[in-house]
Amino acid sequence: MKFNGVVHTWALRNGAINIAVARHRDAIDAVTRDQCPNARQQVTQIINTVDLASGLIGF
Repeated sequence: MKFNGVVHTWALRNGAINIAVARHRDAIDAVTRDQCPNARQQVTQIINTVDLASGLIGF
């Protein structure tokens, strides 16, 4: 599953509206930076990007 798909799935499971997530991609970085910084760091390394918002190209 690509990163965009993971974000869509996460948003649906957690009551977020995907359009709101798309409009505020930086919110994903803010939340993950505060709530799960180690996982965020691992994901940014795996997808080779400086932040998660940048990984949401085309979302």
